[in-house]
Amino acid sequence: TRPPTRMDQLRQQAAQTSTIPKLDPRVRLPLFRFNNTAIRDIFKSIQDQTGINFTYDEGLEGKIARAYSIDLQDVPIEEALNTVMAANTLVFKVVNAKTIFVYDDQIQKRQQWDDQYQLTFYLSNAEAGEVAQLINALIGTGTTGPAVRPTVTQNKSANAVVVRATLPVL
Repeated sequence: TRPPTRMDQLRQQAAQTSTIPKLDPRVRLPLFRFNNTAIRDIFKSIQDQTGINFTYDEGLEGKIARAYSIDLQDVPIEEALNTVMAANTLVFKVVNAKTIFVYDDQIQKRQQWDDQYQLTFYLSNAEAGEVAQLINALIGTGTTGPAVRPTVTQNKSANAVVVRATLPVL
């Protein structure tokens, strides 16, 4: 193997200082089988197996008390969570390496709880106004696309486009 390059070292340093919280992707659930079990109890089982704490938005008690059935084997924690969440119109936000926050998958709740990030794209072969207009046209205003739309603005003096959005959208 080759020794780490300066770029490898910078990537590792950036990953360590990132402000974006992540769950440990190596955590796997060997057997994930529930039959007509309250969603709250499924989450409690995940908590007991992995040490990940669950917190909930107010007003979810009725939804997480519903019965749900699932049968998965040897899957990463995130896959199991995404399966349960999607089937029950829930989403989660990673608060830190050991805590997630669960809330209803509605536009208003996403606007309230999804983290927003900003990224500036400096342009050298296009005009910022034209690119911002093109991106906004591609995003559209219809029912397709992300639930929480990104904000795209231009910075004429820097010939840059500034995008503010959730991490998956960005």
